Amino acid sequence: MDESPRQVFSSTQGDSSKKYLLQMVSIFYGYSPKAVRRLAYECAAKFGINMPSSWTANKIAGKEWVTMFLKRNPELSIRKPEPTSLGRATSFNAQNVIVFFDKLAEVMDKHGFSASDIWNVDETGVSTVLKPNKIVAAKGKRNIGTMTSGERGTNVTVVTAVSACGNTVLPLFVFPRKQFKSHSLNGGPPGCIGAGNASGEFHQFM
Repeated sequence: MDESPRQVFSSTQGDSSKKYLLQMVSIFYGYSPKAVRRLAYECAAKFGINMPSSWTANKIAGKEWVTMFLKRNPELSIRKPEPTSLGRATSFNAQNVIVFFDKLAEVMDKHGFSASDIWNVDETGVSTVLKPNKIVAAKGKRNIGTMTSGERGTNVTVVTAVSACGNTVLPLFVFPRKQFKSHSLNGGPPGCIGAGNASGEFHQFM
């Protein structure tokens, strides 16, 4: 159970947090309420701020804290975002490309980032059922079947990452099962890693 919510951060710190959250929304990477709670704990721990013992035990701020944080910052609210593709978000044209790289240069100069610090992580779903090749069959027959390992198959999520300087990490395979078994990686790329959850989706690990 959460302890009585109190204002852990100063007004200045709270205002900085609000601006950061709004900035992340503006670039289509907004935080969920749970992610905000986790961020609050990490900030308090990093800067040695006195926090409730429940935060330390659970490594996350309490639900009541984020409720009070939203009340103190009426500019913020919990909203359901619309899925937005990268192409649509950036509206790839000359003007937006110039603005994007100007902002990128500003951020890199401000924080001292190099190309090795910038990573792109992406995921894709791979079906365990292969798409059948065309076969020779009776002309005019409408439905032709072929043997596969399953009619619907199971989707396995593959996650990869590459840095702006060309470095890569070995792929992560997320299997739709609660308990990951190492034999699931048999035949996979050498050094790849695996994980599992009920849905087989990567976002549950974020």
